[in-house]
Amino acid sequence: MRAKLRAIDAQADPIRTHRGMGYSLET
Repeated sequence: MRAKLRAIDAQADPIRTHRGMGYSLET
């Protein structure tokens, strides 16, 4: 899950997407 999210985030916006989506999903 994390690997997939990171891969997609890196393509779109690592900092913005990871912080918004990644953190929201994990929290």
